[in-house]
Amino acid sequence: QIDLRLLPASAVIARHVALLVDMSRPLDDERRSQLCNGLATLVGNLRHRQSVSLYAFDGSEQAQFVAEFPRNIGDKLTQTDLGLAKLLGFHPRDTSTSLYSAIMDTAKKLDHTMATDKQPLHRGTIVVIAQNPDLTGRVSEPEARKFVQDSPHNYFLLTVGKWATQTDVSWLGKTQALQAASFN
Repeated sequence: QIDLRLLPASAVIARHVALLVDMSRPLDDERRSQLCNGLATLVGNLRHRQSVSLYAFDGSEQAQFVAEFPRNIGDKLTQTDLGLAKLLGFHPRDTSTSLYSAIMDTAKKLDHTMATDKQPLHRGTIVVIAQNPDLTGRVSEPEARKFVQDSPHNYFLLTVGKWATQTDVSWLGKTQALQAASFN
């Protein structure tokens, strides 16, 4: 006789989202407020099912860790949340944009984070909010394409601004890519 039990998904699958935000350009108060409100809603919704790591990037070689939001069904985030406030206080060290290397670095950090989870299966998602194309050229487009293509993670890309209609980086959103004129 075999005893079979159905386990809850959370006991078997570790889910984690890495939210990567382009902070390479200064934001005026209106855009800062729009970004914060949007991120508060997004992180609040994501936290119902999985924990969320928030990263910022500029022209530097690596994405910068900003905050960790553990899985939590109750609390709603506001502009006064320390993690969101820390992101909005981020000052770019390099005002060019290192989009490709930031995505690759974030994927590696997500792998490392998920390796510590005790569940046998891992489901990682990277959500990228980009205000600019890759301007540093540290990683070539073909190299970045191959990295994203070969990665086991889901990738969602939101490009913001006029450049998004002039430059095709939709392949970075392996799972889905969207364009927006503004954060609003």
